[in-house]
Amino acid sequence: MPDGELAQIVNGYLGSRKGAKPSSLEALLEERQAEEEAEDETRDVMIFVVGTGRAPGLERMIKYLSRNFGMPISVVSYEVFEIEGGQRVLARELADLETGPPVQPVKGRTVEEICAIADRSGLGKDFRSILEAAR
Repeated sequence: MPDGELAQIVNGYLGSRKGAKPSSLEALLEERQAEEEAEDETRDVMIFVVGTGRAPGLERMIKYLSRNFGMPISVVSYEVFEIEGGQRVLARELADLETGPPVQPVKGRTVEEICAIADRSGLGKDFRSILEAAR
């Protein structure tokens, strides 16, 4: 969205709030000293996708953007329930998909290699007990 269009929308919203300060985007940014931050080209950006329900393929798209472009994206989903009296309640889903920097594929290891790593860490005996129980 172009800056001018965003400013127009924000100014309209702020202007509709009777007696609210600040009354413009420029005054809001000045109040929060955001102009200096806006000039800093090295700031980190985090993307949040928030909505009700999840569109098919959303997780696949987010994983693609995260792995291929290193975009940190978090997804927060809500379900909407209507209760008596027509009120609506938002309930957050607990299974949020969070992504981070691209992950390099990990070479598969054999059981013997993992046992050797456990031995070097001093956990070989405990790891072998868990391995035997799993078998």
